[in-house]
Amino acid sequence: FTPFGRIYTGFRHYPAFDLDLSAVTSILLVRDPRDMLVSLYYSVTKSHVVPKKSLKFMKNRREASNLTVDEYAVRFARHYKQIFDD
Repeated sequence: FTPFGRIYTGFRHYPAFDLDLSAVTSILLVRDPRDMLVSLYYSVTKSHVVPKKSLKFMKNRREASNLTVDEYAVRFARHYKQIFDD
């Protein structure tokens, strides 16, 4: 939240904040969940630098790298459906 009243948040989840935005102009960018899953796959398997001491990140990268993008998307689709359902 900046002094100008702007909120910027990630694009792989529905923003979770407790603000009444009914009296202000708001823009909600909605992303295709299929694109979200494909982006997550490439972020986990290739684009993000693995923190040196993050065993969990390294484990996630190793597991994701053993899947095709389609297999990964199917595996995590229920998780994203739950986010949208919530």
